[in-house]
Amino acid sequence: MANSFQDHGIQIPLKNNKIVHIFRDDMEQNVDGVLKLLKVEVPALAVWANFAIQYFQLGNNDAALDVLKEADQVAKTQQIKNTEAERTEARKGKALLVITHGSYYTEQYRKSKEENLSSDVVEDYFNKANQCFGEAANLLQDEMSALETDSELIWIAKGYLALYANTGTSNYRSARENFNAAMDVTQGQSYAANLGLGAIQFLQGDFKHASKCYSKILSNYPHCAPDVRVCLGHCYLKMSNLEMAKKCYQRALTLDVNNAHALTALAMMEMDNERGAKDAHRVKKNVTKMFNAHRQNPNLAATLNGLADHFFKKMRYNKVIELCSRSVERTANVEVKGQAYLLMARTYHKENNFEQASKFYKLARNNFKSNQELLFNPALQMGLGQMALRNKDMKNALSYFEKGLAKNPSCKELLLVLGSIYANKSSLKKSAAAIKYLQKVIELDNVDYEARLELGNLYRSQGSDASKKEALKLYKRSIKAMTEVHGKKPTPDLLNNVAVLYQKLGDFKNARKEFIKALKLSKKDGDSDNNNSSSSNDDDNEIFIDLLKEGSSNYLYEKSNITLTFNVALYLEQTGDRIRAERLHLGIVKHFPGYGESYVCLGQIYRERNMHTEAVEYLKKAVSKFYSPEPIKR
Repeated sequence: MANSFQDHGIQIPLKNNKIVHIFRDDMEQNVDGVLKLLKVEVPALAVWANFAIQYFQLGNNDAALDVLKEADQVAKTQQIKNTEAERTEARKGKALLVITHGSYYTEQYRKSKEENLSSDVVEDYFNKANQCFGEAANLLQDEMSALETDSELIWIAKGYLALYANTGTSNYRSARENFNAAMDVTQGQSYAANLGLGAIQFLQGDFKHASKCYSKILSNYPHCAPDVRVCLGHCYLKMSNLEMAKKCYQRALTLDVNNAHALTALAMMEMDNERGAKDAHRVKKNVTKMFNAHRQNPNLAATLNGLADHFFKKMRYNKVIELCSRSVERTANVEVKGQAYLLMARTYHKENNFEQASKFYKLARNNFKSNQELLFNPALQMGLGQMALRNKDMKNALSYFEKGLAKNPSCKELLLVLGSIYANKSSLKKSAAAIKYLQKVIELDNVDYEARLELGNLYRSQGSDASKKEALKLYKRSIKAMTEVHGKKPTPDLLNNVAVLYQKLGDFKNARKEFIKALKLSKKDGDSDNNNSSSSNDDDNEIFIDLLKEGSSNYLYEKSNITLTFNVALYLEQTGDRIRAERLHLGIVKHFPGYGESYVCLGQIYRERNMHTEAVEYLKKAVSKFYSPEPIKR
């Protein structure tokens, strides 16, 4: 009927046996005139219903409701007809009026749910729609029993009301039964029933069959609404057929340049594909699409989430919370709500508001329960795991990380966090898993320095020369990636570890070079000199001694540098400079009286000099310091 209306208008048979055609422009510009004509000519009830339908489609709900109100009065006068054919026409016309009115209530029911209006308002719309469809079913019971074509609309209307109720599988079953009945009476050609069946299959995750429904509509109705192509695009997107999804969205925009759903979907898809891209022009182009979609439909929750994601990347966290809050208020779709909650959780997490972050991570999880893909979203599992770690709940933290990784085996962040935990928690006895995960991170991102650092620490702790060599190689590659790719300076602790490894492998020359770099950084005299490799041994020795001079060595005893100072002292002992080693150890125990290992070293130094009284004194102190409060990296 929609196509008939577009081509020929709606026909009104006049009492003088003539016919007048009312076109769209007439309906829009002269509502009062149209209503007056209907009152004078009193056409069949089906004509009144068609006018109401067209006014609803034009967005003029007031005019449509006025038509239905007047038609209802006319229906009361047409209840008694002379012939069976007239009575049947009046009955079917009345049914069409009631279905049209019920469909209006169904749409209001859907909108009120999406906009989170009060439960009383939502329930009232549902009850009114249900009452209308019950009345229509009574009027059309013969046609419904015989599966006649005239019953198509009531099956469709009941199907959409059940679909929008969406309170569980029983509603999907009811909706599907009604849509299938509409398909039966139309030999599978029902536009609205195909659309409804596609929606059910999409919501239940059967994207392949959903796409077939939408493709069938396009085949049977090539001039259908652009939103059908948007729905088909969503199916292809879910099936990871990005090229076809993009074509569907672009075609929808060709038909309707302001289609908010297509603009949002295309922008979000392209933004995901270009995540991390340096092309500012392309990023701006996609963000502009999102803003255009927002202008067309300011209440579309998916668009609000897309804009929030943009502002999250820009670190405009107040804007993220504002947009996500509006998104939650304007939709009843649990998955869209869940995505908003997840963005809010990540935002609060970034702001170190862990109480709010934990609350919204849990809300997101609850909203994703029926969708395994979203439930095991890496960002959600990472967030839940990190909240568990903050609560010292290692068991649940590992469970979240492992479950997330099982569904996303190439997620670098989950691989890194698990590798790091397993590498540093020897009690878990997961060294092999740590190595596996961290090596996978390096495979995924060859310039990731964090994974190499963690892997280097793990190999360093294993003790064998082969492990030390592997750790040294990893540390050096990590430093190269830090400085050349990420523009970061290596920390004194890292350089200290490199120096100690060289020392333990017997390469004292390179050990000294690395200690010099670490000391320079610790002293805060500027950048570490990464060109020391070209300097002579004598030059290195002078620099080294200068860094350890009495007058300029106070920095050595700062808490952050004490491990480095201790390892330099050990290096001096091993290379025969016991005088400077003694001075450093004495400085350590002066500033940190609980540093037991320096007492041991001093006892050994004095024993070698036959200074037995001093040796015994320091060894006794070492025994009394049964633990060292400072971490020792050797």
